[in-house]
Amino acid sequence: MRDIERLYVARFGRVLRQGVKDLWDEIGLSIGLSLLWWLAMITVVLSAPATVALADFGYRMARQQRVGLDEAKATLRQHFWMSWRLGLAALLGAVVIAGNIWFYAQMTGWLRILAVLFIYLALAWLAINVYALPMIGAMKAPSLRQIYRNAAIIAFANPVYSLLLVTVLAVMVAAGLIFPPLGLTVTPALIAIVSARALADRLDLAAEKTKQRVEPS
Repeated sequence: MRDIERLYVARFGRVLRQGVKDLWDEIGLSIGLSLLWWLAMITVVLSAPATVALADFGYRMARQQRVGLDEAKATLRQHFWMSWRLGLAALLGAVVIAGNIWFYAQMTGWLRILAVLFIYLALAWLAINVYALPMIGAMKAPSLRQIYRNAAIIAFANPVYSLLLVTVLAVMVAAGLIFPPLGLTVTPALIAIVSARALADRLDLAAEKTKQRVEPS
């Protein structure tokens, strides 16, 4: 079991290093897209589409595809409504889970244990949505159900890896809050790139395993 965990850590380490390299290679574009993302947050109506466009930028970087403002604008237009469906689904799930955590935390006796279970579910829901955002770029004409199905499979099939990912992203968010200039200019793009790199890594690993099963020994 420890060997498997070390393998997870090693692969995630490579993902993180490559993500930082990707950011540096496209530092100008990354800063520009991060600033545009913050502006989109102010408009509200463009918040979800801009988040998906940033996630798609990260996935394009992971797959060594063309990246630029034109591609970001195309993604924003193409997935405008899907991004809002994804955003509202993520918000609804978060509200339901948070409500259950609060409700069962007020209980006495063994029912309070359910609050702990919902905390674990909250972490799982967070990991699922981290994978779901760049999943749009990984699939052709995806439905909301397909996006969440595939993201959930990856999250639950890789619990240690997903926990590492969520933890590192939380550290990035904290760093951005502590150092606002970093949070404004770099953090959004870095989160998108690392999340997309992690998804691509899990998809590649699944493809490798499938190939090994298909090929005759």
